[in-house]
Amino acid sequence: MKRAILHFYSANNLGDDLFVGIITCRYDAIFTLITYQHNDYFSKISNTRLTSGNFNKFLSRTLKFITGRNNPLLRYHAKTNDLMIYAGGSIFIEGNNAGHWVKEADFYNSLRIPYYLLGSNIGPYESDSFLSTIKIILNGAEDVCLRDTASYDLVKDLPNARVASDIAFTLDTSPYDTTSDKLAVFSVINCDDRFSPKITQKYEQEIAKLSRNLAAAGYRVVLMSFCKYEGDEDAIRRIITNGGEGFKEIVSTHYYNGDLEKSLALLAKSEIIVASRFHGAILGLLFGKKVLPMAYSSKTTNILKDMSFRGPIIDINNIYEFDGSSFNFSTLEVNNVSDQVKLAEKQFQELDKVLEKRKK
Repeated sequence: MKRAILHFYSANNLGDDLFVGIITCRYDAIFTLITYQHNDYFSKISNTRLTSGNFNKFLSRTLKFITGRNNPLLRYHAKTNDLMIYAGGSIFIEGNNAGHWVKEADFYNSLRIPYYLLGSNIGPYESDSFLSTIKIILNGAEDVCLRDTASYDLVKDLPNARVASDIAFTLDTSPYDTTSDKLAVFSVINCDDRFSPKITQKYEQEIAKLSRNLAAAGYRVVLMSFCKYEGDEDAIRRIITNGGEGFKEIVSTHYYNGDLEKSLALLAKSEIIVASRFHGAILGLLFGKKVLPMAYSSKTTNILKDMSFRGPIIDINNIYEFDGSSFNFSTLEVNNVSDQVKLAEKQFQELDKVLEKRKK
């Protein structure tokens, strides 16, 4: 049986945890997971070697400081694994630390096991040097499968680069009851670190207006956090505090903290999903729901463009042009994503050649 490091964004983020669930369920292999926070979901996955907890964060930072090299724990575990899979969404973002990406290239170059990069987009970025460094990282991989055409076009000269749809579209939805209740779920983000205070305030006001709009139409409204670490819960608390008279009586909350199955079941039962989180939109479409995307990044608009999404997309950058109190939810359509489901399977076409798939 093959042994694989499954590298991912470890922050108890619903979308990334879903990637882990899909991949560990797909293959008959032993996966090493390195996590920095406790997550009950991971401890229930039978085919993992789980190294978990805050000590990992302390140890990783200490070793990184001493050695000056990125990913010390991954380097260590690479010695006892056959390959590494890095499954993630926005894992190639330039940021403000050019030195970080030089060290990342050094890490991948030093690996003595094959590595596979799945499910990502590239950007935002500004410098040509960043893209050149990313190409060095990607060029060394056994396989690179990006999730949108805009990202693929940046690196399509690499012979190992491909494009398919998001990994989440491969989730088996059959265990979930998708019979719609009169329920509207909002996947809320914290705009503080992404936008100006004025845009943040306007976004939160519009979430409150949309919530009142739906509640008046008889919907049960749930404000949902996908990632506590990134401040989703803080944003929800502000929305409730500032929502005005009687607002807290018309909404309830659901805070994701590793309860993946419970969270997926909630999304599956909804009728409408107002999705600021990327995977709020993807899961809503997969479950056959009416989805109103409120995009904070081009990663959302790029993949929706690829699938010819039918419906309005609210760009948070232009939130001043939007009024949630008058939005007509009856105009939302259910999009057929059967082609995306088939396309997303291609994320695994190369990995399927080296790992044995589980028998269903």
